[in-house]
Amino acid sequence: MRCWLSLFITTRIPNLKLNVNSLSEDQLQNYEQAVAFIKGVENPFKLKPSRVVELVSKEIPNFNMTLHTKCWKFYEARPRETDKSYKGEYSAYVEGFDGYLYSMKWVKFLRGELKEDGKLAQVKMQAI
Repeated sequence: MRCWLSLFITTRIPNLKLNVNSLSEDQLQNYEQAVAFIKGVENPFKLKPSRVVELVSKEIPNFNMTLHTKCWKFYEARPRETDKSYKGEYSAYVEGFDGYLYSMKWVKFLRGELKEDGKLAQVKMQAI
């Protein structure tokens, strides 16, 4: 079975107001579906490793890039070797960035996980 999807991306025009009250019920339903689709397409992998370190260090003192590297290896958040097709729960390889970017889900996971007794010590023992 083959499906075709056409998606038109337009630039945002400032101060353009859409009066949804003037739309018919069918048009309103189509509008809501389009908005939901566009929001669902948004890439969750936006954070560079340095930004992950910045966000996690707000709750985990002394969290640094070395510790982040140990974390992604310990929790297997991404492959150790470059895999350009990789897209996981916490990270994905992004062609335009030419490397791995991380999601806020990864930041939240680290903030919670590293607060648990003994976890930080276990991760610190991880070889780089």
